[in-house]
Amino acid sequence: MQTKLATLLGSLLLVVACQPTETPQATLQTPPTRIPTSKTSGPVQISYRFIEPPALNIPIHIELVLRSTRPGTALQLSYQAKGMTLVEPADITLPAIAANNSISHTITVLAQTEGEFRLVLTATLYTVDGQEQSTTHLIPVHIGNSAIPATVREKSDSRNTTDMPAQETRHR
Repeated sequence: MQTKLATLLGSLLLVVACQPTETPQATLQTPPTRIPTSKTSGPVQISYRFIEPPALNIPIHIELVLRSTRPGTALQLSYQAKGMTLVEPADITLPAIAANNSISHTITVLAQTEGEFRLVLTATLYTVDGQEQSTTHLIPVHIGNSAIPATVREKSDSRNTTDMPAQETRHR
């Protein structure tokens, strides 16, 4: 009798072991909706426009529109004019700007020679929780009719390289 019972239990275990088991189904989660961007956004978005076309020995007025992406207590704007003269102080503090609001500010520079120049802007937002977050932006300024030609330099490993200045196209 014990042999029959052992055989019956063995058969039962074999039947149970051969039964297909349910595999848990993977749950598909929808990824969060995102707005596609080409780069991450800083605390301040900077856009600009030349009030009049840049010219030699005439003050160049550039209107900046600064848009905050976070709430802040103050906004400091510093800039360097590479190859040009600043007509006003290089560091200014603007009033607090609310998140997703913008403020306009005009800066003035003077170019005394023809060529390609760069105005480097850094906007530092002082956030309500005491942090400092900065964004840097480059504004190219072209004075005169001459374009800066590409130059070829000889590298120490005998490979030639060509410097290619960036060209900006504006659509109005």
